[in-house]
Amino acid sequence: MPYSVLIVDDEMLIREGLRRHLDWATLDMEVIGVADGAESALEIARRRAPDILITDICMRSKTGFDLIEDLLELGLSPQVILISSYNDFSYAQRAVRLNVVREYILKPVDTDALTALLHKLRGELDRSEEHTSELQSHSYLV
Repeated sequence: MPYSVLIVDDEMLIREGLRRHLDWATLDMEVIGVADGAESALEIARRRAPDILITDICMRSKTGFDLIEDLLELGLSPQVILISSYNDFSYAQRAVRLNVVREYILKPVDTDALTALLHKLRGELDRSEEHTSELQSHSYLV
């Protein structure tokens, strides 16, 4: 089953470019939604619980950080790739503190680099799922 991806950016060209120009099928991933802000992204996430979130940091009403915190409060913890036009060290520091952020990518997004990162992330998710399945398959009698 493909991993689910939610793309959030207030710039239509960015979110549609990411949705259309990456070979999601080859990555064994499916874009379950695109959103222009945190509020609409939360609606999608509540229904579909994405495995991976690709989000801009600076958006109109709420930031990508606000979105991540809202998702965590809902019990959702997707792997997060932050994208931003700003090379701001304080953003990177905050991303590290959230503990779900995998990468911080500057715009314009290099789709080859993003594809390589998503491929690596898929491998990590596969290994994590295998480990969880292994633990669940072992039953211990006490």
